Parts: sequence; structure tokens; C-alpha cells
Amino acid sequence: MMRAAAVMAGAAAIVVSVTLAAAGQQPAFDKSVLPKLFAEIERRVTPSYYFQQCPADIWREAVSIGDALFSPPTINYENCARDVLACAKLCFEGRSGEACFETARVIQENTPEDQQSKTQAMFAQACATGSAGGCTNRGAGILHDRLVPDKLRADGDAEKACTYRTFKLSCDESDAWGCTMYGIVLQQGEGVSEDEAGAIAAYKKSCGIAADFDACQYAKALMKTLESR
Repeated sequence: MMRAAAVMAGAAAIVVSVTLAAAGQQPAFDKSVLPKLFAEIERRVTPSYYFQQCPADIWREAVSIGDALFSPPTINYENCARDVLACAKLCFEGRSGEACFETARVIQENTPEDQQSKTQAMFAQACATGSAGGCTNRGAGILHDRLVPDKLRADGDAEKACTYRTFKLSCDESDAWGCTMYGIVLQQGEGVSEDEAGAIAAYKKSCGIAADFDACQYAKALMKTLESR
């Protein structure tokens, strides 16, 4: 069981730290804007609220019917790092899940560990605003014991069920890391009975979504552990 815990924690650490792998060379970021960004996040009610919920329970909660008629601009890390305050505004006022997700990544990559609560709150905001990757990363944060909501910390079974439900949801929404994480919880029986066949199916789906992505490479390694038994 100790090995299982190590695999789970290791995978969670990879999810929350690897998101910049596809971004190439990181643009320079002006950290002097962070106090303004944090003040903007604290001014909003929703990030702290969503942070206290299981991601599976807030998926698309911030999305309205009218949002389907509006396509916000495509946002990547470089765009967001260039003007993170505008990116955050697009997250909150434009209800762009991508903008919320990339805002979280900017915070994650440019702040020390003691500021990571803002990262997790923004991943939760991203989940509620329709980013499956936001759900995955918030779920990984909970799994990796990064600022677990009080009500889940008080109930270990509920915490495990939360991560299982979250990764299932994000995998169903075709998030590659979500599928890899879903495979892991199925393989290890976290919040659900062990299901090796289901785990393999999830790993294969991860690779079907993005064969060259780190999520697939990790999934392949985990499949080998099943094959070697």
C-alpha cells in the first residue's frame, strides 16, 4: 500500500508541475504585478468558495447558457503571462475557462510554495468555468494533499471519492491527464474497487487524446507495471 501511495503522490506532483512542458521557452514575467493579481482574486467571492468544494461538484457551475453563444479568445500561457491582470479579467468577467487555467499556471510558476493556495483556488475557478484541466489539477492538488478542503480532510473516504469522481469527470471530458489520473485511482483502488481493466482503458484513452504528451508517457509506464505482474 505504501508503494501505491507513492505512485499516487508522484503522479499528482507531475500533474501540478508539468503543465508548462508544452509551452516551450517561458516568457519573462513581471512579478511586480502579483500583489494586484492576488488582490483581484481575493476581491472575487468565487475562487475561495470553489476551492472549498470537490471539483466534481462545481464543474461548469460558473458557465451560463448564454456562454455557449460566445467564444472567448484562445489563451495560452505566454498570452496570460504577458498581461496576467487582463487574463484574470477574462477569466472572471468573460468566463473563459482557459484564462482561469492559465492564470493559475502563471501563479504556480512564479510564486513560492506558501502562495500556492491562490494557484489551487484558480484551478478550482477554472474547473467551475469549464476547464477540464482545471478540474484535473485541482483534483491532483487534493490528492497530493495541497490544501484539501476542510470538509474533505475531515472525511478520508469522501476525499478519496472526490478525487475518483473528479478524474472520471475530466477523463470523460477528454483531458489527457485526467484519464491518466483516473487510471491510477482505478489501478490503486482509491475511492473505488480496484479495476485493472478499467485502468488500462483509461491509460489508453489518455494516449488516444495526446500520444506525445507527458500524460501518455506516464500512462504507458503505469501500464507496464500492470503487465509485469
